[in-house]
Amino acid sequence: MVFFAKFITLFLYNLFLHGIAILVTVLLNIFPIINNPVSWTATYQYHQPLVINMIANTGVDLITSTLIISSICLTSCIINSNTVVIATNALIIFMGSGLSANLLLAHVGPSAIIRWNPFNMLNLTTQYYNYATYHQSSLLSNQQLLWGTIIYTILFTLFGYWIFQHKKL
Repeated sequence: MVFFAKFITLFLYNLFLHGIAILVTVLLNIFPIINNPVSWTATYQYHQPLVINMIANTGVDLITSTLIISSICLTSCIINSNTVVIATNALIIFMGSGLSANLLLAHVGPSAIIRWNPFNMLNLTTQYYNYATYHQSSLLSNQQLLWGTIIYTILFTLFGYWIFQHKKL
């Protein structure tokens, strides 16, 4: 229960921060500081209104950040040093998608398999709002990245829970 309590607390904090981000976005559109307000019904990416794009992008980012939370929970169960866990996850977050792109460009193995590495799933948010640029480096569609992210999140969470249960304190 301790493991899932920590995971749920982090997930709720994640939801809260995304909610605040949406609220600030709406407030900045109502009370513009620099620019004129943008119409929420204006057609934007994927031929959808801007408000739908904002909600979809927030959902995609929520899924990606949940993958990061599951990775943090997993590494904190594997590694006993908080400093190493923080450094490892910072490297994964900031360099993971670049590492994945380099692996794919280096042709170190079959790209059909390598493109499914967990670092590549960190491209989900950026590829969703800039498909043309990031699809070339991820070699996966948005839907494939979405499913891969969800599956890795579940696997990391379950594996972290299993390690937490079997850890000798």
